[in-house]
Amino acid sequence: MERKNPSPISTAQIFCMQMYAIRKNAGSTERFVTEDRADRELASFTQKCMREKLAEARKKQKQGWWNPQECSIEHLHTLLAEAVSKGEMINIINYAAMIHARQIMSD
Repeated sequence: MERKNPSPISTAQIFCMQMYAIRKNAGSTERFVTEDRADRELASFTQKCMREKLAEARKKQKQGWWNPQECSIEHLHTLLAEAVSKGEMINIINYAAMIHARQIMSD
């Protein structure tokens, strides 16, 4: 009988397991430690999701957010508004981060 390889665990599944573990142990550790771990897990998960979405966009030749000659900040604001209206959370995060980075670069 041929054995099937189990499906790989997704980034979202790993994040959920980590958060369930944090919730389960929340009462047995100091609040700061619990909050710090939850924050680190969220940041790590979000970074992975952002990178995946950015890689997908590059495959579609979407690029140049960092270059004002290729992509205006106004266009990024338009893309952000569209992502908000569609409820595309990772796109919202990515466009907001791009706008934030561009605003810092223009200082």
